[in-house]
Amino acid sequence: WLLVFHGWYVFSVLVVFWFTKRERLVVVLSVWVCFLFFFLQAEDGIRGRVRSRGLGDVYKRQVVFSTDTDNLVPNDTNRGNDILVHDRQTGETRRVSLGTGGQQDPFGDAYFPFISLSGRYILFESSFGQFVPGDINGHDDIFVHDQQTGQIVRVTSGVSVESDGEGVWGRMSADERLVSFTSYATNLVAGDDNELYDIFVRTFPNGPIERVSLGVGGVEANGHSTNSAISADGRYIAFHPETSNPVPREPTGVHAAFIAPPGTGSPPA
Repeated sequence: WLLVFHGWYVFSVLVVFWFTKRERLVVVLSVWVCFLFFFLQAEDGIRGRVRSRGLGDVYKRQVVFSTDTDNLVPNDTNRGNDILVHDRQTGETRRVSLGTGGQQDPFGDAYFPFISLSGRYILFESSFGQFVPGDINGHDDIFVHDQQTGQIVRVTSGVSVESDGEGVWGRMSADERLVSFTSYATNLVAGDDNELYDIFVRTFPNGPIERVSLGVGGVEANGHSTNSAISADGRYIAFHPETSNPVPREPTGVHAAFIAPPGTGSPPA
């Protein structure tokens, strides 16, 4: 019925514009061809109403992405954003942003997925409190889903205390030893008094947390530090500082990348 409906619609458009301005015909045809291609293209004849939010990531045969689509996996009824992983070899698509016992996030606020180099771990950001026990801080945190065990751990809170600010933009080193992230929390490390976004590194999965966005001698940054990236071996952390210490802002307003080896809080010599 869908093809018949759109077929008659296109035919009517052709008739109308054939007797008006022929140059419009090209535009109309182009628009409808693109629309029909999108509407009808999907695996097994089912339209994938994909509207991705946040970034996606790819590792070999696996594609991980964030979407509010409700028909890519069974029983997706939360009408919100979830983290899905698609296996390009088998064609299987699975949802990984599920809480204990397969509980859906009723708000659907899972974003910014990242997949580790081996493809085993998927990092994502969410404020859903049912991924791990005792999550009551109400803030965005970084969670790591283990595709081998199905277990989810939170890396943006301490072992015995929850973070008092959001944690975002998680990245994992290629050797899967360290996770870097941005956080507004003030209680992840001692002496965090600047009340700004800082860059932290955690030994995965539940090791110590340290702050790396510090000036020479451990001076706190006087501006936000965001968007970290971590080298393959975990030795270097790159991030964007909006500070005059440790790295001044460029005259053009472009934020210089600051690279700090964990444990030093200062640039490599």
